[in-house]
Amino acid sequence: MLAYASGAMMCGTGGCDLLVLKPSQQGYTIVGDLSVVQLPVGVLASKTNGWHDLAVSVSGGGEPSSIRRVPFGGTRYASNPTTAGDTEPDTLGTVLLSPDTRPDKPAASQD
Repeated sequence: MLAYASGAMMCGTGGCDLLVLKPSQQGYTIVGDLSVVQLPVGVLASKTNGWHDLAVSVSGGGEPSSIRRVPFGGTRYASNPTTAGDTEPDTLGTVLLSPDTRPDKPAASQD
């Protein structure tokens, strides 16, 4: 499960926090707490250590706009997608979170 934590306390010029959660007996366990993530966020067909690689958008904070592959490191996803890997995927894969899915975004006018 992915949770995009946006708002003044969770975001900076480089983006917001993205939590990757795994169901557990107590509720959920955090297996990724990525900073400086922009929307959209996708999941790739490729896997590392048995988990799908993530594709996250990064920009701002001095970072040029790009899509970064974030592999699973065995116990967690890397906390900073700008240093997680040196490859940029050609695609976001299956988009799971987009700017259109943000709950604070006003609904389109039906005029």
